[in-house]
Amino acid sequence: MKNIQQRFVTILKVSEAIMRHQKDFLDYGESMMKPLILREIAEEVGLHESTISRVTSNKYINTPRGIYELKFFFGSSIDNSSGNELASTAIRAKIKEVIQITKVGFVVIRYHHNKP
Repeated sequence: MKNIQQRFVTILKVSEAIMRHQKDFLDYGESMMKPLILREIAEEVGLHESTISRVTSNKYINTPRGIYELKFFFGSSIDNSSGNELASTAIRAKIKEVIQITKVGFVVIRYHHNKP
């Protein structure tokens, strides 16, 4: 019973730490994801990276934005022109937004062009 309780406490600590790092995601969506690596969470909660990897594998969290695997919140980063790191997930979300806007704009232009 003690092992089950310890596992629950570990999952909870790791989940809370991840959510603190990804607060902007919770408030604004994927385009505001922050770059995050296992080591950051491991150092914050005082566990080894391999433990964080095991804890986040096949575990899901219910957020106001939907249900996500804990692994979803970790990812690579890319430096932008001003020297800030951007999460690859945030970049993908921004690209999707631009594509959606372009599609909507194309439909509007096409509608007006085909109008008699």
